[in-house]
Amino acid sequence: MSTSHDRRKEKETLTETLIRFLRERYRDGVGTLAQRYPNEQRSLVIDYDELYEFDHDIAEDYLAKPGQIREYFEEALRQYDLPADVSLDRAHVRVSNLPAEHTHYPGHFSPTKVHNDEPYIGVEGEIVAASDVHPKVTDAAFECKRCGTMTYILETDRGFQEPHECEGCERQGPFRINFEQSEFIDAQKIRLSEPPEVAGGEGQTIDIYVEDDLAGRVTTGDRVTITGKLQLEQRTSGNEKKSTFEPYLTGHAIEVQESDQTTIEVSRDERDEVKAIVDGELGDPLEVAAQSIAPGVFGEQYDHMKRAIVLAIVQGDWVEGKDGSVERGSISILLVGDPSTGKSALINQAESNAPRSVGVSGKGAREAGITASAVRDDFSDGEWTLKAGAFVKANGGIVRIDELDDMPPDVRSAMLEPMANGKINVSKAGINATLQTRVGVVAAANPKYGRFDEYEPVVEQVELGSTLI
Repeated sequence: MSTSHDRRKEKETLTETLIRFLRERYRDGVGTLAQRYPNEQRSLVIDYDELYEFDHDIAEDYLAKPGQIREYFEEALRQYDLPADVSLDRAHVRVSNLPAEHTHYPGHFSPTKVHNDEPYIGVEGEIVAASDVHPKVTDAAFECKRCGTMTYILETDRGFQEPHECEGCERQGPFRINFEQSEFIDAQKIRLSEPPEVAGGEGQTIDIYVEDDLAGRVTTGDRVTITGKLQLEQRTSGNEKKSTFEPYLTGHAIEVQESDQTTIEVSRDERDEVKAIVDGELGDPLEVAAQSIAPGVFGEQYDHMKRAIVLAIVQGDWVEGKDGSVERGSISILLVGDPSTGKSALINQAESNAPRSVGVSGKGAREAGITASAVRDDFSDGEWTLKAGAFVKANGGIVRIDELDDMPPDVRSAMLEPMANGKINVSKAGINATLQTRVGVVAAANPKYGRFDEYEPVVEQVELGSTLI
């Protein structure tokens, strides 16, 4: 195992040490990148744990000085022994999978402390807005309109820079950008929010800027961990600068999460208890779990409802066929009964126990709040962006709907596509997107005549439409 002490002893430069790291730990990864660069792959992703195991000091320096160490890493990649006809001059090295103490939900860390100490962090959450992918100039070629001399300026995130004077005729322009001689990359802005089950409401957010091969990788509703450098931007009010700053992240790596129950954090005692339940030590696992659902609502008439709620929370796997067909893995439940008989208490338990859930009230619900909406706000600088609705936010979990019978008919109709297909196709304000909605619906409704008749079919006692039921 290499250490920083070994590097000093061997009198290696930092670049030489990183080349050795790539040879020892990522030989296959570099080889694959060389074969696929630049059209199919442009980045080499490094696991932080691998780097820490190789050299603690370099790993910790990456957290404190990500820009500087990343430049050394990419120089090591350029100097790596490759065939003469292969060049990785513009390839990226992206360090991801940071330890838990360096990974946070939006708003769950001190921006000042992180920025001052170790600004390279991971931020975990749900994408609630994403801009279109747009070209960003990195090396601008300015052509003098008087003499045609070309001036090249390396553009940074500090604002668009133009030449002060022409390098040929020494006049102050005018200039035009020569697009053929300039270099561009893809860029995108993402807004990441606390997950609904953590936030308990709208949740705190942070904006993240990604470039090149990271742009366009994710969409609204995705659960991700984005690793990058925390930056601060001064707030303004009109032309007046304020004394406060807004944190944002320059994204360096993206990990798309699978939204399933394996992400729940449990203690050792809880894990042992779960194992005992699964092994049947306390009785039939389904019955044991059902007994924990709304204990204050009891009676034999509720037992099968509680078992159904447990199964809806656990769910199954969604299976996609080779022909594109989808077999649903979620379970949806509709409780219909007299008012004040515990329906709301039962479905609220489903929402609170599911690892991922969003609650909706039928009264006042709108289609945009159920599926997705196109909005203009401070995020998009006046451009349209998509905002996720309940079904998109709950992807991989459940949507709890109370008073379904009071939901407007057009909103109920909008539920059909996400429930049937596990996705919705959105075309709003010139934006076309497909968003995942693999959810189970747990809903409650009152019978249309005020009292439930156990001898009449349910479909005839609620005005929901036979298609939805």
